[in-house]
Amino acid sequence: MSTPKHILSAAAIVVNEKNELLLIKGPRRGWEMPGGQVEEGESLSQD
Repeated sequence: MSTPKHILSAAAIVVNEKNELLLIKGPRRGWEMPGGQVEEGESLSQD
């Protein structure tokens, strides 16, 4: 039996005083909220 694999990710909604929403244009999915995920073997804490 294989070990379950979980992905830890986060995204943010950023709005400025003009009520404008921050988006990034990714190469694969187009416009999206800024965010990311912890890669396999990467630590959750900063050293």
